[in-house]
Amino acid sequence: METPASTSKLRANAPEGRKRFPIKKIREEVLRDASYPVHRIADKLLPFLRVLVEQFHPEQGILFGSFAYGSPDQDSDVDLLVVKAIDRSQTADATAIRKAFRPLRHLVANFPLDIMVRAPEDLKSRIERGSSFHSEIARKGLVLI
Repeated sequence: METPASTSKLRANAPEGRKRFPIKKIREEVLRDASYPVHRIADKLLPFLRVLVEQFHPEQGILFGSFAYGSPDQDSDVDLLVVKAIDRSQTADATAIRKAFRPLRHLVANFPLDIMVRAPEDLKSRIERGSSFHSEIARKGLVLI
């Protein structure tokens, strides 16, 4: 997987005394690569990724499932693992992200997006303990952020 330092810059205008978050780059070249099924929904997914980067400062956003490495159909959802420092709990942070996405829902109707949030150390621990689900995401997922 891509290292966090490889795509980050420091926010230049962070208010005095506030924590400065790295600004992550959305990897549009991966998002739009025709060799991955996600290219078919790139324009729909991009606004969600922008909100995620601007408001939640993830270390990574990893697309997994059928749009990353399968054969999506009209009933497929979009699965995104968000790797970030946890503010409250993984569930509460995922809920906050979904709430931030609500204004986009009217722009992109019928776009089932499933968000899973993991702290970097939690993801690493799950992979080290042999979680096949998380290992597959790390091995086959597309790093979009």
